Amino acid sequence: IRNAIHVVSKSILIEMFSRQGRVLLQAGALPAAATVFERAHDEFQALKSSGILEKVTKKGTSSSSSGGGGNHLLSKQNIVKNIPTQILVNEGLLHFAHMDYDLAEIKFNNAIQIQRKDQGKELNLQEGGHYNFQNSLLLDSIIDSEGDLLVPCLNNFALCALYTCRMREAITLMEALIREDPTRYLTHCIVFNLCTLYELGWDNAMSDKKKQVLQLVAKRFSLHDIGAESFRLN
Repeated sequence: IRNAIHVVSKSILIEMFSRQGRVLLQAGALPAAATVFERAHDEFQALKSSGILEKVTKKGTSSSSSGGGGNHLLSKQNIVKNIPTQILVNEGLLHFAHMDYDLAEIKFNNAIQIQRKDQGKELNLQEGGHYNFQNSLLLDSIIDSEGDLLVPCLNNFALCALYTCRMREAITLMEALIREDPTRYLTHCIVFNLCTLYELGWDNAMSDKKKQVLQLVAKRFSLHDIGAESFRLN
């Protein structure tokens, strides 16, 4: 129990530093954000090197009377299981803010792999230099870290592909994710960004056609929270 309390308290501290750093990034205070992110990283490294994090969050084991069942329950808590992802996202956002898009892409890719493993769906986003999956946005969407971090990580990853002049790959990532689970991934932000990419990548006729397909998918799955303005149709 003592170890579990220690892990939770440190997880909350890492979450607080991460949120503070992202606010500083939004304000353009990059050096201050880097300092706060470093504090989060130091807390994570101390927790990791102590071995307590692995011991407490290890799934499927019931170790002794010190609380194997509690450990299993704790491993399901987002604020704990997302710690490694939080650190990678922090680093990715900082690289992105410095316009180091290739490095940011690597960080987000690693974060995606962790999230996919948690869901039992590990996949390779890069094969032979081409992307074969996924999607999502940047700072605003990741400030609210309720639930898993997969969608914002994928969003950031797609934005990196866009900024490194691989717009079609970014579109492929978004479309593939929507095909996987429209009810989860077809959100206002994703629709708006994807429709913007359509406008940049195709002429008006083809762009409108692709937007209309998205609109039909949203109707098919009764996604009423996506407003008509998200599809950017005239």
